[in-house]
Amino acid sequence: MHDDLSAKRARVVVHLDMDAFFASVEQRDMPCLKGRPVIVGGEREGRGIVSAASYEARRFGVHSAMSMKEARRLCPHGVFLTGNWSKYVQASLEVFATCQRFAPRLEVVSVDECTMWFHQTWAAVVEHGRTLSEAITSTHGLSCSIGIAPNRLLAKLGSSMDKPGGFTVLHPLMMPGAILPLKASSLWGIGKKTSCLLEQHGIVTIGDLLRNDPVRLRRICGDRMARLLDDLKGALDGEQGPIKERSLGHEYTFGHDVRIGPEFWAVVTVLCDRVSRRLRQDRLQASRVQTRLRWSSFETHTRQTSAREDLHDPSTLRFIATRLLKGMIQRDRRVRLVGVTAAGLRRDVEVTLEDQLFPDTVVRKRLVSAMDRIWDRFGEESLSRGSALL
Repeated sequence: MHDDLSAKRARVVVHLDMDAFFASVEQRDMPCLKGRPVIVGGEREGRGIVSAASYEARRFGVHSAMSMKEARRLCPHGVFLTGNWSKYVQASLEVFATCQRFAPRLEVVSVDECTMWFHQTWAAVVEHGRTLSEAITSTHGLSCSIGIAPNRLLAKLGSSMDKPGGFTVLHPLMMPGAILPLKASSLWGIGKKTSCLLEQHGIVTIGDLLRNDPVRLRRICGDRMARLLDDLKGALDGEQGPIKERSLGHEYTFGHDVRIGPEFWAVVTVLCDRVSRRLRQDRLQASRVQTRLRWSSFETHTRQTSAREDLHDPSTLRFIATRLLKGMIQRDRRVRLVGVTAAGLRRDVEVTLEDQLFPDTVVRKRLVSAMDRIWDRFGEESLSRGSALL
């Protein structure tokens, strides 16, 4: 790594992706399954789909989102399990608690992925990443892949480049040669439909994407693709600058599609706690609350409302988010993903007029502050609200 850049503090993003998470947890807990093709998902002969496949099963062409019937055809000698969702959630919480000991700021992307932000030298962040990877293996008995890059888009790309057990550093000086030959579809945000559309216009690799005019890309795929190109070019040029967030939020992808019930609302409680905590940590307030639901059909809906209340209090945020979500719920439909976001961010004032007029507000803030101190010291799994327990 170049000495001049590695000696300077910079914005560096680390993305951690657990390897074949559900299947790996089963192999860890049942040593007799190690080295065998393990497939976790719905009913083997029914309409269920594969949630996770061990790397031994992937050699036979089995992959997540495949029908269990097709997985059975490809790998008839595999070990098929319906899985244990509560066990996977517990393993996820334990892994993320370990991550929090290393990262000043962490965002959970899904049950088996998280993103961490640092403002340190590249050398220091790489060392953190290696130590974290070793800690997850030694403490939790699980394998993960890590990507380190100037932004989230490329960090996620890095974590996918050398699985399982990968550790990829995409430093600005060495990145072009590593990523330009890769397919554009390997980038987060370019799905099958967009990939086909790009290929129709002769854009196959990341290099092809970077050589294209943003105006042309906007015509082909819309504004989102132009923003993605900006992220790529900014990282390659080293022009990342300070982090400027207009919103912050958390989303959770369920390992299996769920009905609206205790499991769903428990996740909403945890999401609101995390969003509220990040607002407190960064001393921010928000003027809007947004919620997002993705149904099992992948149909996605969002709703938002203005918020005049103090969202540092997670119960306030949860009340608003619950009201929004109840207005989106459709009877008898199953949910794949739920998200809560605070938007319209502004710097917070330390003592508000509400604090002065209503002393009970101060009491609530002291309670929340005590919860923060416990989470900071012992990890987020050390303390949970009763409404978040299943």
